[in-house]
Amino acid sequence: MPRHNVIYSLLILVTLILGVLLIQQFAEVLDQPEVYTSWSTKQCVEVKDPKAEFEGRVSEWSCARLPEKYQHVWVY
Repeated sequence: MPRHNVIYSLLILVTLILGVLLIQQFAEVLDQPEVYTSWSTKQCVEVKDPKAEFEGRVSEWSCARLPEKYQHVWVY
């Protein structure tokens, strides 16, 4: 096999691996819990966990027990 075919094959493989990793990171961000915080009091109002809801289970997160990573949503 000519040398340039090997290089192209490696580039395609690296591109596919990076694409899979990018999609995986995007999915992890979408699965993060959402912490709703009151604009006026700056206190947690509610925590929603879309991943737990999708799986049909009760979320382990609450205002008393915030997740390490979450999406912050300000509410009135």
